[in-house]
Amino acid sequence: MQGVPLKQLVAELGPAKVGKMLGVSHQGITKAVEAGRDILITLLSDGKAKGVERSEFPKAKKKAAPD
Repeated sequence: MQGVPLKQLVAELGPAKVGKMLGVSHQGITKAVEAGRDILITLLSDGKAKGVERSEFPKAKKKAAPD
């Protein structure tokens, strides 16, 4: 089953409805979209949804702040 990008689903349904489908706040959905997170959403038959985030592996290490 192919997922729908979070950004696309939010554009179609709005962050409040997507948040309700995933069981998270609409603020969390908005932050994820604004951060550009690569999340694919699978719509379930019961009206809920499941999200899977694709990310770089291995995760790039953050650079330490200069002294």
